[in-house]
Amino acid sequence: MRLLLVNWNDRENPHGGGAELHLHQIFGRLADRGHEISLLCSGWKGCQRRVTLDGISVHRVGTRYTFPIVAHRYYDANFAATE
Repeated sequence: MRLLLVNWNDRENPHGGGAELHLHQIFGRLADRGHEISLLCSGWKGCQRRVTLDGISVHRVGTRYTFPIVAHRYYDANFAATE
């Protein structure tokens, strides 16, 4: 199964907290079982834009303020046509 998660932050984001850790634990377990998991979230100054964390492909776009706009465009360009 392929899943795309959209969340404000990921667990490495300096503004992240318990929700991001919980989300990572749950979907990391699905990745361990062979599922393809992608996380679309905001970035911050100096972050890596693409990284894999425990089998989860993390796509960091925009900032905490521009994420809602930038994420929509990134989704259309990278995920919308994928089946």
